[in-house]
Formats: sequence, structure tokens, C-alpha cells
Amino acid sequence: MALVYPVNYLGLKVYTEKRMGATDLSETQRCGFEQTIELLGQKHVLVILRALFEQQPRRFSNLRDALHINAKTLTDRLEQLEREGLVSRTAYAEIPRRVEYGLTQMGRDLSDIFRPMHAWKEKYAGRSTLAVLAPAPAVGARRRR
Repeated sequence: MALVYPVNYLGLKVYTEKRMGATDLSETQRCGFEQTIELLGQKHVLVILRALFEQQPRRFSNLRDALHINAKTLTDRLEQLEREGLVSRTAYAEIPRRVEYGLTQMGRDLSDIFRPMHAWKEKYAGRSTLAVLAPAPAVGARRRR
């Protein structure tokens, strides 16, 4: 039996399935593509990267206010992106403390994959075969009945 559940991917709700009783592959068995999609598909990661593509460096408070993301969640995602080598963090010895975030070269190189993905979405957005690719509802939005 398979469970079908929505996954937020690039701002789109994609439906995927997981087989009941299936065992997950170990980290060494999973392909790099899957690991990349898993990282980028986490909540708020793409909006954080987009904000840093638009303007960098950015201060933590600027990101938090612009993206309306909870401070703990934003901290967790920025730390993770820094560990992965996509985001750099620069702390200045000032009072009050100032921390700025920017994209590393690896992070900037993501634009090379985002551009074709955006072009693909624009090309096929109106096709009925992509009916499962519906825009994810806004946070706090009410569902229509």
C-alpha cells in the first residue's frame, strides 16, 4: 500500500508517495540529487536563498522581517545552509552585535539550476499534465470548500 502526501517543492505542492513498510536508504546509498532536493525542499530554504540572491549581505533581522519567518526557524535554516556550504555568516565585534549572511560561491552557483527550472515551470505551467503541481497555499490562508 502506498501513502500519497503533499510535499512543498520550489513553492509548489507536489504529490509523492511512500510505500508502507519500505525502508529508507542509508545516506551513502542515496544519490546526490535526492539529497539536494531534500535540502532545498525544506520549509523556508528556497525563500531564504531567493532573498540572498536578491540582496546580499543581509542582516538576520532584515531576513526575519522581510520573510516573516520565526527567529528560531530562520536560525536553524541559516545554520544548516552554512553547514552545507551555501551560506556564509560574518559576525562583527560590535555592540550591538551585527551578523550578516550572504551566499558562498556554491550558493551562487545554484542560480545555474534555478534558471532552467523557472523556464520549465513557465513553459509548462498551464498544461493539464501538471495538475498536481499546484501553488502551495499561503501561510494562514483558508481553504475554499
